[in-house]
Amino acid sequence: SYKSESKLIGFFGRISYGYADRYNILVSVRHEGSSKFGANHKWGTFPSASLGWTISNEKFMKDVKWVNNLKLRAGFGVTGVIPNDPYQSLTRWTYNMPKSFILNSNPNPDLKWEKSTEFNIGLDWSILGERLSGTIDVYKKTTKDMLWWYDVPTPPNYYKQTLANVG
Repeated sequence: SYKSESKLIGFFGRISYGYADRYNILVSVRHEGSSKFGANHKWGTFPSASLGWTISNEKFMKDVKWVNNLKLRAGFGVTGVIPNDPYQSLTRWTYNMPKSFILNSNPNPDLKWEKSTEFNIGLDWSILGERLSGTIDVYKKTTKDMLWWYDVPTPPNYYKQTLANVG
């Protein structure tokens, strides 16, 4: 029928705290569920946290007039990726002329969220009355459980390719 439908639900929480206009912390978590995944893995949890230290607001920087802003920060976070199309974890059939159906995908009840984890550390600065400013960032991103179509033998599979978390 070419009709497609999917559901996505999410819950989000965040806590932010700053102390003495120098130290900052932000912690958040997302918990999301999607009908696009297999029966065994509908839900994913995605935490993040960041820390910041505004060095330019410290007492020892009070007499350094040419530095307007100097902030050291670090962060960590996990993000999730959802397949584009619904029903990828189910056995699907396609209408084939004149009056028959053929298999179009293999079932995969273990299809789950592709997750990327990123760590970063950075330095923000501005000097000389904020006439010159910049940011330096270093990060590492790692992706696991990457969603990918790969070739499988038939039989025992119904169809020649399966979407799975293989990367």
